[in-house]
Amino acid sequence: MPSHNTKRLLAAVLLTAACGVIVSQLRSDQQVEDVQADEIVLAETDLADTANTHDWLEQLATAYYPSLAVVVIRDGKVVIQDVFGVEDKQTGKPVTLQTQYHVASVTKVFTASIALMLHDQGVVNLDHTVTRYLPADISISNTPVVGATITLRQLASHTSGLPRSIPGPVQTASGRYELRPALLYPQLAKVKLEFQPGTDEAYSNLGFGLLGHVLERSTQKSLDELIQEMICQPLQLTGTGIEGNPRLHPATGYKPKSRGGDPESHSLATRLAGSGGLIASADDLAKFLISQMQPGPFSEQQLQQFRTATPLADGTSSRNTLGWSINASLGVGRCLEKNGGRGNCRAWIGYSIDHQVGVVMLTNCGGPSLDPFGRRLLEHSVPIENRRLVTDDGYAKLAPFTGVRWQNDLPIVRIVDEWMPLLSIDGTSTDQIMTFAKKQFGKQAQKRFAEDLVEVLSKMGQVPKPIVTLELESQPGTLETRTVRMTYANCDRLWHESNAD
Repeated sequence: MPSHNTKRLLAAVLLTAACGVIVSQLRSDQQVEDVQADEIVLAETDLADTANTHDWLEQLATAYYPSLAVVVIRDGKVVIQDVFGVEDKQTGKPVTLQTQYHVASVTKVFTASIALMLHDQGVVNLDHTVTRYLPADISISNTPVVGATITLRQLASHTSGLPRSIPGPVQTASGRYELRPALLYPQLAKVKLEFQPGTDEAYSNLGFGLLGHVLERSTQKSLDELIQEMICQPLQLTGTGIEGNPRLHPATGYKPKSRGGDPESHSLATRLAGSGGLIASADDLAKFLISQMQPGPFSEQQLQQFRTATPLADGTSSRNTLGWSINASLGVGRCLEKNGGRGNCRAWIGYSIDHQVGVVMLTNCGGPSLDPFGRRLLEHSVPIENRRLVTDDGYAKLAPFTGVRWQNDLPIVRIVDEWMPLLSIDGTSTDQIMTFAKKQFGKQAQKRFAEDLVEVLSKMGQVPKPIVTLELESQPGTLETRTVRMTYANCDRLWHESNAD
């Protein structure tokens, strides 16, 4: 990663859970959007002791955000709920768990949930084409014959081929979502598909916005009305709805500190409600997340649909389900996650299916992204002994070191702030590992060793563990053994450094 001048130091946290000592220092607010989860350390302790987690979250809030609201769920119950900062800097009103936030693309999980419920009610059919629910003379894309094959399910899983963005203004109202089809339909007919529907995946705000429009047309109700009736009322969500609902008063949004931290508004002219119009509180999102984790308002069959990767035409599976993205890189089994963000807000929700642990993180600031922090907290919330590094979805993206340099084929690794030659991992010499990696990955051997160590060890026939023993040469001729954790944060930092300009 690019170097930064240190502006302030946060107290380093000593890690003692069978992993040696890791000390970390906060970097400056310069290029703060690129901050990594390991820059403020979260100690590897059980969440029954919440003091460490509270301290970590407080440091995040102090460093980056005007406010931060966090909920951690385990087995359907809230085990941590924490808030920091203010809803509005001018008034100084403290944030609470009921503070309402813009959550941007987290909206998509709500839109997909309503689509699935309406499918089960027979109001719509996810496997029918979109054009079936539009006026007869409306076409999709500049290749209308192909566009006519796009299904609602493809809209809900980013496999439609529609581009990411809404091309131009689709409404003229201010402060509320009031789509004007006369503006949307001509643009819809001109967009270029990025691929044949169902053959690939690409994130599409346009696709989800169009899905929301179809649901509104099919029920003759606004998306906010559908959310209130089908989600908010059954779950008793009192601070959730689509922007423009007069009951909602979200926290003031701000630019990132790295860009001055001033108040930041947003225009709705080129936005669609089903893609990013939701406002919600941390308390409400926790209730919604619990409903996605265990049967209740959603049946077991519906939950399985949310958890099932959307199949592609070639027989492979996408990385998306209905509304959710699949993440198997954390070492805690299959996780579903959804993020949201724009210039004045960030949101992240996610949960581990295997371990029934979930996290909600919200802020009224445009950066840095909450994604690495939400993932780090989710990973931390599952005890080390229960973590799974290899699943049917792939290999966890974990590493025991935060940097790798090479001396021929000998890796020089960074542990804390020390660079040392690495001689072996759990008794297997790095010579053996690199010999295998060259045969398996060719010219990519060094890169795969650094960024995909779990996969390399697994394909060697080793059983990757979340805690490994490293043999290092601390001084010329002096060997040292250290027991360290394999973490997602380490691997994420490695990736960013190796891919930095």
